Amino acid sequence: MGSPKERDNVQPEGTMSYSNFCRSKVVATVGPASSSADQIRGLIDAGVDVFRLNLSHGDHAEHKAVHQVIREATADCGRAIAIVADLQGPKIRVGPMPPTGVTLVKGEPFILTTEGPVQEGTASRAWLDAPSLSSDVKAGHSILMDDGRLRVRVVNVEGPEIQCVVEVGGLLQSRKGVNLPDTQLSSLPSLTPKDEVDLEFILKLGVEFIALSFVRSESDVLTLRQRIGTGFDDSGIISKIEKPEALQNLNRIIAASNGLMVARGDLGVELSPEKVPMAQKAVIQAARRQGRFTIVATEMLQSMVNASRPTRAEAGDVANAVLDGADAVMLSQETSIGDHPELVVETMRRICREVESTGAYAQSRAVTSPEIEGHGSIQNACARAALGLAADLRAKAICFFTATGTTARLSTDYACDVPVLAFTPSEAASRRMAIYHGVTPIHLNVPTTVDGTIDRMTQELVDRGICSLGDLVVVTAKSRPTALGGTDTLRVVRV
Repeated sequence: MGSPKERDNVQPEGTMSYSNFCRSKVVATVGPASSSADQIRGLIDAGVDVFRLNLSHGDHAEHKAVHQVIREATADCGRAIAIVADLQGPKIRVGPMPPTGVTLVKGEPFILTTEGPVQEGTASRAWLDAPSLSSDVKAGHSILMDDGRLRVRVVNVEGPEIQCVVEVGGLLQSRKGVNLPDTQLSSLPSLTPKDEVDLEFILKLGVEFIALSFVRSESDVLTLRQRIGTGFDDSGIISKIEKPEALQNLNRIIAASNGLMVARGDLGVELSPEKVPMAQKAVIQAARRQGRFTIVATEMLQSMVNASRPTRAEAGDVANAVLDGADAVMLSQETSIGDHPELVVETMRRICREVESTGAYAQSRAVTSPEIEGHGSIQNACARAALGLAADLRAKAICFFTATGTTARLSTDYACDVPVLAFTPSEAASRRMAIYHGVTPIHLNVPTTVDGTIDRMTQELVDRGICSLGDLVVVTAKSRPTALGGTDTLRVVRV
């Protein structure tokens, strides 16, 4: 079979060398800088595991074209890649302003109105696109605009008019975002009319995950799940944690979701900056206790929108997200409108790999809890036993044969220092598993016997240069591969 170094270079076209393996998954947002076939293929080669379609921008025709490009590129390269469609959600914005904007002056009165018709704003008055907002806002509440750069405080509410005084002034321009950190927005729907239209579109299109913005409680998640319906079970829900109210309802939100995203943009506006790092850690730890994957997002390598190197603080931010236990780290503007998307992905993966080579990383992944969904099940026991056997026997790899990806997901809750490959007969399941920490998903047709399944998996390991003759491999499978039911078989195999 040749030397280990030679074997690393013997692999089917489109597969990733395990000398360059990264357990942390990379999510890249698609945009003008990354939507062509060549750009998508370049990002896949650089190491992207998940592509994000941001439905706050672009139209359906553009997203459909990008979706097709991603599916074609992943088929060509032989890797399972997931797609996340990110709904805009009930984002509140100010109405139109003069072309040059208006300047709010500290101490001056300022009125926000939800009453139509929409009119161009002035330095003393602006329209908001939230018709029922005035019923939620109370005197004393803060209202932030333009990512928190401007702040007004409510002094009185009369009908649709919210009367305020400017506390932090500055330039206010059209369509800037509005945040209300003190207000529970009971009047806003979790899905806006735009979201409803976008949801119908993406369900027909077919994506692995739908990201729900501005989640406040489990009822928001359950509303989306009801809209998705039983015919689209392949679409998992990622709840974006970006409001203080969500932190108060965190455990129930996690239980209703497939995964969590720590969306630090709006969260960092509604929380004071010093509270965001600990909120990030709390979300990740709570999600891991319930066996849900997590993504850390927003400005991770923001300077690389233009620069060719990250700042030291950005490198530390990515590293700390990995040490916090995040399954994935996300790029937004860096890949959607940045100057060099591929370089950013490569940089992020290098940082992740460096962290993953340390004892601190192994310790961070070793934390487990009996609250994990499936604890006590045969699947969970097989997953945990497989990882333990691999460590004790110094096996070269762990192979899970899984119909739905559940066993592979359970394995991510435990520390592992060998390659984990998840084989599945379902292309949809293989794409879903692309987000799972440390798991390489591989589509494999179903053999009719356990021995046939194991033979196919071990041959794949040899073909990919992961194992050679005589190596030990730990394998899990179903005793009857074509029957219903979960993983119930565990073997140690010598290749």
